[in-house]
Amino acid sequence: MLPDTQNKKWAQDTDKFGYQMLLKMGWKAGNGLGKNQQGEVTHVKVEKREESLGMGMEADSAGNSAFVGQIQSFNEILKSLNNSKSKLIVKKCDSQNKRDKKRQV
Repeated sequence: MLPDTQNKKWAQDTDKFGYQMLLKMGWKAGNGLGKNQQGEVTHVKVEKREESLGMGMEADSAGNSAFVGQIQSFNEILKSLNNSKSKLIVKKCDSQNKRDKKRQV
């Protein structure tokens, strides 16, 4: 059985001190708080926060994934540049070796 993640047991408990105190002050279940009963009707919902984020912060998964994608693209570009540079060096060495061989003959 799953744990009560919606706090339904707590929300439906009518024996709590705060609930009893509100009833004594004239509040009725299902009404909002405030002079004109305009306030929230349900209890505050709690969400588990991500590690190392402050209250109210939302995880920036789109920003993080975009950054990771950019880093991967940048690394691929660097890799291709390094490969093309090494091919140029090899070609340059080959052409120098051919010239050197012609000079020796």
